[in-house]
Amino acid sequence: MGKPIPELSVNAGLTYTDATYGDGYLVACGPAETAAQGCQTYTVGSTTTTASDAGGRRLSGVPKWKLVASGEYRTAISDSVELYAQADVVHTSSISFTASYDPLAATGPHTPVGARLGIALDGGNVNLSVYGRNIFNERVPLAVAQTPLAAQVGDPGSYINILSVESLRSVGVALDFKF
Repeated sequence: MGKPIPELSVNAGLTYTDATYGDGYLVACGPAETAAQGCQTYTVGSTTTTASDAGGRRLSGVPKWKLVASGEYRTAISDSVELYAQADVVHTSSISFTASYDPLAATGPHTPVGARLGIALDGGNVNLSVYGRNIFNERVPLAVAQTPLAAQVGDPGSYINILSVESLRSVGVALDFKF
C-alpha cells in the first residue's frame, strides 16, 4: 500500500498458493477421463472399482495466483466537499472445481474490474456515488459442476455454472450516511 501523492492511495496484494492433493488420494474418475489421464481399476478387499489418483493435482477451488489491486484519487473542492474516483481489479488464475481430471469443470483466468465516482460531503459523512462492479461483464462462476443427471440422460458433457451477484456486471447509484 502507498500514497504516491497526497490525493492518491494505492493498494495491491499477490497470493501464490501451491496446494495439491497428496499421492494416493483416490477420487471418482472424471466423466470423460481415460486410463492415460489417470482413471485406473483398483481392488480394495473384494471390491473392484475405477478411480483416479488425484495426487499432484491442484486442490479444487483454489487458484494458483491471485492479484488484488485498488486505488483511490480524492480531491477537495471546498472545506466540506470532496470528489473521488476509485478502481479495483482482482485477477485470478484458472480454477478447477473437481479433484478428478475434468477440464470442463474449471474456469480459465479471469479479471473482474470495478470502479466508483463520487462526491463526499461533510467530511465523508455523506457520500453519493455511481459505481460499476465487474464492468466488463466477465462470467465468473462460484463453481462449475457436471449436471447431476448428465450420465443418466446420456449427456456427460452437460455442466452447470453456479453464479452469484458478483458473477455479472452491476451498475448503480449509492447514497451512504454516517451518523
